[in-house]
Amino acid sequence: MTQEPVRASFLYLARYVYSGDVAENDYILRVHPYQDEGQVPEHTQFLTSPSSSGAGYVDAYGSPVRRTSVAVPHRELIVASSGRVRLYPLETPLPEIPRSVSLPRAGLFPQFLSPSPLVDPDSVRERALEVADGDTGLVSLVDRISEWVHAGIEGHQKATDITTTAAGVLRIRQGGSRDITHLALGMLRALWIPCRYVSGLLIGEAGETHAWLEFWHPGAGWVGCDPTRNISIVAGPDHVKFAVGRDYSDVAPVQSEYRDGCSGCLDQVVAEARLEEESISTDQALAALAPA
Repeated sequence: MTQEPVRASFLYLARYVYSGDVAENDYILRVHPYQDEGQVPEHTQFLTSPSSSGAGYVDAYGSPVRRTSVAVPHRELIVASSGRVRLYPLETPLPEIPRSVSLPRAGLFPQFLSPSPLVDPDSVRERALEVADGDTGLVSLVDRISEWVHAGIEGHQKATDITTTAAGVLRIRQGGSRDITHLALGMLRALWIPCRYVSGLLIGEAGETHAWLEFWHPGAGWVGCDPTRNISIVAGPDHVKFAVGRDYSDVAPVQSEYRDGCSGCLDQVVAEARLEEESISTDQALAALAPA
């Protein structure tokens, strides 16, 4: 970390509504800032309504997780996380190296090369080889794949759902950042480049969570790539990272289990990240929620 860091504030707030009373609601949250060489959390505030009890831990991929439980009847659940992080820009340009040089170390990350629930490299290997067109450079291959996926997939959030696979995205040529990232992951893994799915917030853009990927560069470590925005190398402090995994199934912001026979849905999300700002208060965010 040789460059001066910048500070960013972040907020994630989600409200779920149910058709009847839910007596007990257990859920897993991945909406806290990740810590690595590019990002260091400074302060985090967390709350739920109704109040909950639980504990935090770090999962197998290094993502901070909180498992909580609401044990009072409720028809609405609000979860909120906010705070500040220090972001360290990446030194660029990255040195180009032959992909073959990185292959011996690629075996250190079998989970980020093998098929995962939503990303099967074999299903998109033929297209990956066509796009690679014999290129042997690690950085240039990432650039080729990112550029092709950005140009070839029409941004359409409602065209897919959380079960859509990388092969499905390639077939329909539509999707949101989650889908675009899954396709790029599959194509890069098909070329034997270790890469992982990342969930978090895009700085300066309010909305829901954003998805991008990180690939392994032997000289620089895990390097961000955002094919949705046609950015093959994420060098600046553009993102706040929450979680990493093989694909979306490992990093969903909220996973809930309740057993009362009623239906539930995500009603509203308030999520954003800003540079050089005071921490965004969860109390302020709660006041900004629209009526359910």
